[in-house]
Amino acid sequence: MTNGRYGDNPISDLLVHKAHPLPCDVEAMIKKLYAIDPELLNDFGIEPFEWTKRKNLEQGRDKLRSLLMDQGHNPHAIALMARLLHSFYLVGGLLLISTASLVLHFIYRNSPFFDIGILKWAVPLGPMIVGIALLARWIKNR
Repeated sequence: MTNGRYGDNPISDLLVHKAHPLPCDVEAMIKKLYAIDPELLNDFGIEPFEWTKRKNLEQGRDKLRSLLMDQGHNPHAIALMARLLHSFYLVGGLLLISTASLVLHFIYRNSPFFDIGILKWAVPLGPMIVGIALLARWIKNR
């Protein structure tokens, strides 16, 4: 990455100077490669300069993708795993909230305060309402 002055190299402009000389997807792949091993970016030569002029972008994308695949990073698989993990967290959280509401119900059902009408419904349903609100928020943000 030459001497690190702004404008010397599009990759150093991106990583050091926080400029955005390249398309967003190319920048994201370069940042991932840099996070894996900065030495992977040393062999590009003049190609990044062509990418800033929007020339040979598809060849560049293919080269970056193959480098990521060689390092064991499949962008599509990583995104799928993140979505699955998020879903498991959501389902696990809802199960935990449901269990907590049942436990609270059984703990407080013999309490003298449980005969108060609002507690009879608030104790078991409160955590469930929170769980439903979290589920609705997750569905909205998908």
